[in-house]
Amino acid sequence: MNAVSDMLSTPEKSKAILLGASEKTCTNCGAAFVGFLTPLCDACTEKEQAKLIATTRSSLRFDKTFPPRAIRDTQTMRGPALAKAKEILPLIRKPGQGAILVVLGDRWTGKTVMATWWAGMLGYGRYVKAFDLFAELRRTYHENSKTKEHEVLAKYRDSNFLVIDEAQDRKESEWEQTILTNLIDKRYDALRPTVIIANLKLDAIDACLGASIISRCKRTGGGIVECTWPPYSG
Repeated sequence: MNAVSDMLSTPEKSKAILLGASEKTCTNCGAAFVGFLTPLCDACTEKEQAKLIATTRSSLRFDKTFPPRAIRDTQTMRGPALAKAKEILPLIRKPGQGAILVVLGDRWTGKTVMATWWAGMLGYGRYVKAFDLFAELRRTYHENSKTKEHEVLAKYRDSNFLVIDEAQDRKESEWEQTILTNLIDKRYDALRPTVIIANLKLDAIDACLGASIISRCKRTGGGIVECTWPPYSG
């Protein structure tokens, strides 16, 4: 379940809150509950997931920027990755929320596939690896470039759903940090959901993304999602 049941004893609720949960009011039915990322109580979450099950995976629609391998693997995503993807989807889909999520974990835990599945469920979105984003911007500085920097930035700033993958694979220069922070800030202002993926542990993410981006994540109700389950073998 996404939410922590209201049937929990007081000590159990206290423990859940210490682990990062908080007392919430379901945005759908108004019931009080203790939960993590989800804005819905257990009962409403079950109803939402029932609707998702009714939508077959073969009907998902993907933008051409998403990796073909990740699109393929949405067909077989299972276990904790699928459960986590279903848990977070209502937050990403919520109108006016503009959730910003940072998804962390070891390689092969399904982070990119989860983000691709979210895009498929939305029916729109854009995908880019951090290295490719900055390489694309650098090419605009060439004398013969027909593309301007602001045109590249607008493409990623204005996407209704953006996934930035492999955030750890960049130089982390002051220029890159300024560009990334400004991009996330613009998307935050425009209430556009964003997912940043990194093959990092929790204690390394602040140094990688900076305090401003992490703050934006928390303010949108998104935050950090840790994929702590074992990597898939195949």
